[in-house]
Amino acid sequence: MAFTGCEFFDRRGFSLRAIYFSVILLVSAFAVSGQQAAPTPPPDQDPAAPVKIKTDLVTLTLTVTDMYGRYVMGLGKKDFTIFDTNKEQEITFFSDTDAPVSVGVLFDVSGSMSGEKIQKARKALSRFINTSHPNDEYFLIAFNSRAQLLLDRTRDGDAVLQKLTLVNPRQNTALYDAVYLGIERVTRGSHQKRALLIISDGQDNASRYNFGEVRRLMKESVLFSRMAVAKKYRFQVAEHPAARGGFKRRAPRSPATFAR
Repeated sequence: MAFTGCEFFDRRGFSLRAIYFSVILLVSAFAVSGQQAAPTPPPDQDPAAPVKIKTDLVTLTLTVTDMYGRYVMGLGKKDFTIFDTNKEQEITFFSDTDAPVSVGVLFDVSGSMSGEKIQKARKALSRFINTSHPNDEYFLIAFNSRAQLLLDRTRDGDAVLQKLTLVNPRQNTALYDAVYLGIERVTRGSHQKRALLIISDGQDNASRYNFGEVRRLMKESVLFSRMAVAKKYRFQVAEHPAARGGFKRRAPRSPATFAR
């Protein structure tokens, strides 16, 4: 904006040009400020986006057994005390509901399982699956002279049983190799609780891995509440070695009973 040849005088003869310019510039500044666009409001959040909330709540899954390895039932919130850095923590929620488990099923198909043994073993596995949580996840490994993954991460219990209907027991027993493979697979399970179920009638005689290597991997994994091994139709239950420094055995009342 330009101004030429304009000069005003008041009664006292003072020039009003400077004042006039000041008023024009001030008005122009307000005009420019008024024309600025309002800030764009943030877009609405996607309703399908996950909600992130910071929390100090920690979930613990516990299994309680007595000195003989038997499960202790009927416990409540008042029966547990939790400490963190020597400070007792408040238990805000307690539940004893049956949670789903990722289960590695290790099924012996070596020559010693032929005849009546393989039929009874299938029947025992069928009863185990039929009484399991509907959302349990299964990994099926069959083993004789080598361990082989037959099913990987399935919730179809019938598919597990179907895979074992036509097996032909033969060769030796690579039990430790099967356990090693089972640990590697079940650690990839989607459930927080994980376990191995081993069904076998004999001892290892064909594995590349030895007992010490398998036990070391189990300690590193820290995932087992219990393992059940069917041996001569009496079940040997092996607790997590990191919990008690060894294995504990017991024989349930019937061949079809598995420790979960």
